[in-house]
Amino acid sequence: MNCKSLLRSASATVLVLLLAGCATYGTKVSYERTGHLPASGSYAWLPVGSESPQPGSVTGDPELGTVVHREVDRVLADKGYKRQAGGTPGFWVGFAARVETRTAPATGLGGGIESAARYAGSTYDPEERPVQWDEGTLTLDCAAGAGRQLCWRGTARSKLSLSAPLSERHVRLTKAIEEVLKPFPHRSQ
Repeated sequence: MNCKSLLRSASATVLVLLLAGCATYGTKVSYERTGHLPASGSYAWLPVGSESPQPGSVTGDPELGTVVHREVDRVLADKGYKRQAGGTPGFWVGFAARVETRTAPATGLGGGIESAARYAGSTYDPEERPVQWDEGTLTLDCAAGAGRQLCWRGTARSKLSLSAPLSERHVRLTKAIEEVLKPFPHRSQ
């Protein structure tokens, strides 16, 4: 195998690995603490219908609310909090979910794909097109007091594959909820 063939083979392998890497999605998580959580270890979900618009209609997932409630309940229980069925809880929990189509404009540079294609002996279509993808955002809010003042917010943002089976999307959603609530304080006894 000559040097040029080896370089083409290596470049093609790098291109395949780069494109395969596009199939994995990282989740970006941020949070802010805007106040103090009450010492009480109880919480309740904001009343049904307070999420506007309804999460399933935005994401195409009719089970989204059920999954979010179940997983947030599980993580908060692990941190020492108890869900309160009636009365006034120590704090309220709510969420919002949305899916947006994002577009990155063409840069006119071609980037790594053009270079890798050239080294692999392929031709590259120089007509660049904007790249589009779906991005999902899940925001968890905690509010305290009679006025339900925001005291903590966590947000996860990630590329989505809306064509993926709901079971796969629910696994990713569970991981995102765990990451969002990781910095949420444990209940002080």
